[in-house]
Amino acid sequence: MTDEIKIDAAGDWLDKLKVSKKEDEKFVKRGKKIVRRYRDERTGWADTTKRYNILWSNIQTMLPALYGKTPRAQVERRFKDQDPVGRTASIIIERALQFEIDHYGDFDASIKAAVLDRLLPGRGTTWIRFESVDVESPETDIEQKDTQLERTCSDYVYWEDFRCSPARVWDEVTWVARRVYLSRKEGTERFGEEFADVPLTHEPIGLDEDKSKSQDDANKKAQVWEIWDKSSETVIWVAEGHSKTLDEKEDPYGLDGFWPCPKPLYATQSTDTLVPIPDYALYQDQADELDKLTNRIHMLVEAVKVVGVYDSSQPSIQRMLNEGVNNTLIPVDNWAAFGEKGGLKGTVDFMPLDSVLMALRECYVARDQAKQVIYEVTGLSDIIRGASVASETATAQQIKSQYASLRLKALQIDVAKYASAILQIKAQLMCDLYSPETLVNMSGIMGTQDAQHVPAALQLIKSEPARSFRIEVASDSLVEMDEQAEKVKAVQQKVEELLPQFMKTFEDDRSGDASQQILSAVAQDQARAIRLADAIELRNADQASSVLRRCSRTSPR
Repeated sequence: MTDEIKIDAAGDWLDKLKVSKKEDEKFVKRGKKIVRRYRDERTGWADTTKRYNILWSNIQTMLPALYGKTPRAQVERRFKDQDPVGRTASIIIERALQFEIDHYGDFDASIKAAVLDRLLPGRGTTWIRFESVDVESPETDIEQKDTQLERTCSDYVYWEDFRCSPARVWDEVTWVARRVYLSRKEGTERFGEEFADVPLTHEPIGLDEDKSKSQDDANKKAQVWEIWDKSSETVIWVAEGHSKTLDEKEDPYGLDGFWPCPKPLYATQSTDTLVPIPDYALYQDQADELDKLTNRIHMLVEAVKVVGVYDSSQPSIQRMLNEGVNNTLIPVDNWAAFGEKGGLKGTVDFMPLDSVLMALRECYVARDQAKQVIYEVTGLSDIIRGASVASETATAQQIKSQYASLRLKALQIDVAKYASAILQIKAQLMCDLYSPETLVNMSGIMGTQDAQHVPAALQLIKSEPARSFRIEVASDSLVEMDEQAEKVKAVQQKVEELLPQFMKTFEDDRSGDASQQILSAVAQDQARAIRLADAIELRNADQASSVLRRCSRTSPR
């Protein structure tokens, strides 16, 4: 590519990024305010206004409800039929995925950060990339070859660092981009000596202006945009303030959807734009009302104190208030005059607190009502927050729980699909770019009973689209619901106990054809309906079915 073409391409893409930034301008401004509100950042130490941080409370409730645990990879045969090669290929991919999930923390951290961005500014993004590093073997007497470390990295993308082409829905998007910050050394290692001309436009907050220019450059970084253009199936790298493209490559991964990222987790959207509306924006007026009531309650509490006036000609009254303790009498100089004025009632008077206490009670009631309105808007019912009233019946609590789960379940499905999409991208990168040796070593498949099927399974893994026809990749449930989890666990334990007994029984006692077919179907259905790969693996169901068919053929009946 000539320099003129590089300049034209860089200028075009920088202009497109500016248009995308203009579309996100209101979204970014609003998102920054919401993040500051979540962190309860004040304008200064002089700001003594009391607040009720309902946003922080709601986020801390929703975050574990949407992302309760690290997802586990779930790879299985698409049609659940007897396919030992497909089963072995599924086990290899699943174990390789699970190894990276357990061994590297980026997968869990990126999804958790994306879910938090979804709940706060309204957009969460994760970027998947392939990484291959040469690893030198340690020096020993035995000659060893250098190995290559292959892995798929899950990079969290800050919500301001993601851009895409303006569109109404995600299917209309033609390009996506993310911004990365590179130092002079990092950029030179990646793009060569040409990076020396790239301006370092990003300065960290609090950079000392008195430092020398060389020290400043060590802290500054260049803003580089990685752009994936679906229409031309190319990847372009440009830097802000630089007139030439840094690099351009044809589709490096060959992913089914081209993008190296799933559809972002979006908050409230309409069909006319992809720019989301944060959840907090939908109840910010009620949150402001809650802050005002909290500040007013604070002022009324400060006013609830014993204050009053007394007759200055009676200094004994002051002594009584300042020095009086239990069983102490204060002398009065002129008792007759003191009695004529009505005693204590005639010489001292306290400020009435009835009106203050009444206003305080009303403010507490109004604040509880304001909170209830917010919970109705957000769908956070008492069951989700763990609060209930003793007088409520079990039926009433069940109705509230079902109402709350209507909204919550939709969000949980979005997060589950998001995690599954990431695993699908990672799995495709593994199948297409990993060496067979890496897949075998990661999965440890050669130490299992399926070692005989490994060559055919590796051939299936490397073949496309046959691989997609026979294998599907997803994530398990992300939310641990206590009752459902206990039910599934109980059924799983029962199946684990009964399946070996079924196999032994029908090998020893050959029953009739009908009972054998029924129990064979039960064993198959139970193993397929419940995820038992970790304990008994699906091949046991295949073995059970095979044993039952053998018994059926040799049965006297």
